[in-house]
Amino acid sequence: MLSGVQHWLTGVDVGIRTTVTRRRDELESEIFSGIEGRVVEEVLPSMEKFEEVSAEISEAEVAVHKAYVRRELHPIVLCSPFLYRTYTKPLGYAGDYEMVNMMLRNPYEGSSAFAKLLNFALLNTEPVVAHRNRIDFLVEKLRSECARRVTRGRTRVFNLACGPAMEVQRFLRECEESDLAEIDLLDFNPETLEYTRERIQEARMSGGRETQVRYFQRSVHQLLRAATQGGDDEFANYDIVYCAGLFDYLSQRVCKRLVELFCTMIRPGGIVIVTNVAASNPRKAWMEYVMEWNLIYRDEDEMNDLVPDGLNLKGTKVEADSTGVNLFLEIELANG
Repeated sequence: MLSGVQHWLTGVDVGIRTTVTRRRDELESEIFSGIEGRVVEEVLPSMEKFEEVSAEISEAEVAVHKAYVRRELHPIVLCSPFLYRTYTKPLGYAGDYEMVNMMLRNPYEGSSAFAKLLNFALLNTEPVVAHRNRIDFLVEKLRSECARRVTRGRTRVFNLACGPAMEVQRFLRECEESDLAEIDLLDFNPETLEYTRERIQEARMSGGRETQVRYFQRSVHQLLRAATQGGDDEFANYDIVYCAGLFDYLSQRVCKRLVELFCTMIRPGGIVIVTNVAASNPRKAWMEYVMEWNLIYRDEDEMNDLVPDGLNLKGTKVEADSTGVNLFLEIELANG
């Protein structure tokens, strides 16, 4: 099927490149907007069939089938910049800051019409849409919590594994409530932190904000080790502590330790938010076989299991985004 779409779009490419009557980028945009829906309708059903067939493969045969799938499909699909970066992992791990950027910017990237439209189709699958929804959720949560606490002074925010902190960038650009926040961003990767620092500064200037933002290079191991050695007073008395994306790669045991730590870092009335891709992810096999993007999935019960015992809680809840692919656990401590 993909070969057929590729052949069809090669003809589209020729037509665009041989035009002499108008700007090619304008013509390309007009053509793509007219056929993008058809391309998605061709690609996504094939991905659904792929999921069905993959579900029948025994654990013992998975490695052989992965090798076969990559041998057959990679020459066709690695032209998608998003898929290529996810598979090759130039920073050594999936979900790096540039991959997140790709989810949010112009989806028509690639060296041909097929590459651009395949990239578009992949960026409209449920896990990617769920990621964009997650950013929307966090922007609104930051805004509403800062507004709710306005009479108490500045809202102190801590974000572990911040990546490019797209939600913070948007918060600073779009929300006047961001002037009511103080934000600490942690990530283990120095390149990511440097990139994020530059983008955050641009967002602060664009929004005319005076928000204080601090950056720390720490790993999960360093954070947990400091906690076992008596804690780190530098990371305390927050109103919001959140971690969005990291738990997809960590065991239940480590996630429980982190949530327990987060709950000690917030003051009474504060909230902890953690996210995870749901076990019901409809693109799980495609991500694992084709993209080598392996996650640790959780359901609602496993998210609730992360809540520590013995806390003075106002409440907890688990909710999903509109795709059902992203789960959000929110823990709110009682006041006093």
